Amino acid sequence: MKINRVNFTIFCILLAIYPYIFLADAIYEINILGSSVYFIIELFFAYYLFLSNLIKTNNKYLRNITLLILFLYVFFLSVNLIIYENNINFIKDYRIGISITVYMFLAKTSITNNKDKYFLGKIIIINAIALSVFALLHHFYFDHIIVCRASNIPGQVFIDDYSGKLKGMRECSFVFQPTVFSNLVLMGMFVNIFLLGSVYKKTKWKKLALTILFLFAIFLSISRLPMFFAILLTLAHLYKMLKFKGVFWTLVLFLLLISIINSDFIVIERLSTLELRGDRYERYMVGLQTVFYNVTNVLIGTDRLLMAELRTSSGIKFTDNSFIYIMLFFGVIYLFLIILYIIAFLLDGVNLIKNRYQLLLSIFIFFELLFTSYVFQDILLLYSFTTLILLSERYNDRDSESNGTTHACSS
Repeated sequence: MKINRVNFTIFCILLAIYPYIFLADAIYEINILGSSVYFIIELFFAYYLFLSNLIKTNNKYLRNITLLILFLYVFFLSVNLIIYENNINFIKDYRIGISITVYMFLAKTSITNNKDKYFLGKIIIINAIALSVFALLHHFYFDHIIVCRASNIPGQVFIDDYSGKLKGMRECSFVFQPTVFSNLVLMGMFVNIFLLGSVYKKTKWKKLALTILFLFAIFLSISRLPMFFAILLTLAHLYKMLKFKGVFWTLVLFLLLISIINSDFIVIERLSTLELRGDRYERYMVGLQTVFYNVTNVLIGTDRLLMAELRTSSGIKFTDNSFIYIMLFFGVIYLFLIILYIIAFLLDGVNLIKNRYQLLLSIFIFFELLFTSYVFQDILLLYSFTTLILLSERYNDRDSESNGTTHACSS
């Protein structure tokens, strides 16, 4: 793929600094049209790279299906805005109709050789380390300072609360959201374990130490899906490294005891509630009933003002399902088209049969889309799909060079 040096450099910078825009916004808040200027800048460069790579890529199959989705997105969005005139006031939210396509395509076309792949992997690991170390220091040394809630006063990053009422709250490091924090660290776990056998052969115990660090950091977030997959990755890492399986099972029991003691059983309790029931089920039913309320909603989506009013019988707001959100915004047909695009993308760039790490990460992304508002989190889409491509088998660098690929950032 003929992706130039400048584009890859921008992609490197985008991936490297994205987690820190939350901190920048807390220190010095600048808003434009109700959105953080830091987020707008990141979004601008992400979509610039998407369009630039779309023009330059040699992968005709991927380019054609992406152009088709882009055309259909503009069509459904235009019809929606014509029918519901007030939806134009919420136009920034309608990026969810194309965001999955943007970040899948961007990751696939930006990573074309091993040299670039390993450099991007190191960026993800370094950011995961920074998030984890900050989280552990905060939890054990200054947990009276609340970091899951940014101050509205520019220059005041955190809010002090010495009442003790908020102690033990879910950890979120310096990204201010426990789900974002745990997902970013989990991507570091995936890359760390995958690169273990191909790049860091002489430092495998250091990589195991990172896996344990990431595991405990994710436990502090109390995010159920990331915790569950972090445990699976840790067990896979240990099993792969240890020659004596008796030692492996001893370590498993040890880690389980440490986890229970450290979390006061909160981890076990949270993992036991990882299912579709109660308020979650009611929220989903409210969303689906709205989608299928009339033919217009089914075909092109719902009035955005109506979505803001969706409540269960107990008054709980609809949230936490990306697939239902896409149907609410664009209708059932468009969701079906997005699913077809995802399948087509996976067939072209992911080997779910032979690569167990790609399979595991794909399952994780699916459940995050199913159980959270993942589609609204651009940073998570960027990191998860970039990691998915990084987990691919080694590229043939000679083929890449013959196609005009140039190295950047890592050179």
